[in-house]
Amino acid sequence: MARLRLLTVALSVFGVATAQAEIVHVGMEAYDQIGQTTLWRADLSGADGTIRAVAIKDLNTQGGSSGVFSGFDVDFLVFDRDGDLSTVDDRILPTENPLTFVGNDGTVRKGLDSIYKPTAAHPGRLFGLNEDNSIDFATATLGIADAVYLPGVQNLSVDTSNGWVSIGDGGSIRVAFPLTSVSSEGSLFLFLGDVGLRDEFGDGLGEIQLSVDVPKVSIFEGSYELGPDGKVNIDATLEGITAEVKDWAWDLDGDGDYDDGSGQVLGVSFDHFVNTLGMVDTQGNPLPSVQIAVRAAMDGEAQEIPFTVMLPEPAALTLLAVLSVPVLLRRRRKA
Repeated sequence: MARLRLLTVALSVFGVATAQAEIVHVGMEAYDQIGQTTLWRADLSGADGTIRAVAIKDLNTQGGSSGVFSGFDVDFLVFDRDGDLSTVDDRILPTENPLTFVGNDGTVRKGLDSIYKPTAAHPGRLFGLNEDNSIDFATATLGIADAVYLPGVQNLSVDTSNGWVSIGDGGSIRVAFPLTSVSSEGSLFLFLGDVGLRDEFGDGLGEIQLSVDVPKVSIFEGSYELGPDGKVNIDATLEGITAEVKDWAWDLDGDGDYDDGSGQVLGVSFDHFVNTLGMVDTQGNPLPSVQIAVRAAMDGEAQEIPFTVMLPEPAALTLLAVLSVPVLLRRRRKA
């Protein structure tokens, strides 16, 4: 299996208001070995922000197996609140939809000259991909540490392998998550499953990027108007509650399932509601308002709190588009 001397993990987040954009580096440390997978862990505790996705880049060291197995092999990627994988209730799994994808920047080493070629059962150009380059989630199983392969050049084969996705030499993968927040007082850990033995892997580096000037509103205020390009942190801190809150789960699309976010202060954006969650009408215009809710889980009970996010009327968006035209024209004349 291919390995990297250095792994770059870019966490796409926006956080509590800061003076300027900030990159926070976190190191990944060896944690354990499960079956044929090496576990690496990054401590993200204390980094104020809401994480949307994790991006992994292969640094093109071209080690390990070729063909469909080229590049870094991702067994699984999860967030965990207490940093202990033996507890599962606080684990946050990636989303299995087109927002999680392998880029087209990875190359297949040796190409058709490699002995590891696509098969009928695994037709993608890289292992764990479908023929159209989308992720075969049944094979990749990105939320489970379950990579299995028969070691050795003679034994290793495509159809006896399962449980990961390879991203190609120099390739990349973006793994989307439900919105996951961490506060300066809270804890959050990122676990990465790396297919193969620990002695094939070097060290890792992670990056968290915080955005600027994001306002905060208490969920008890009941509503917030979120314009185009708008972002806001919704604070679900309970008032007058002395019991310990185990976790905050969010329903952002109004379907009654609290699977769209996790954390006490959640950062949301206009773009996320419209383009990720699809909160639009039949003409593709943003809905006037979206009914969301948070569920605060405590010992033996849970408190559910509703909140309304108001999006601009379609007419307001049209007006903004018209007003932007002269500005664009002036900029062209200056060029």
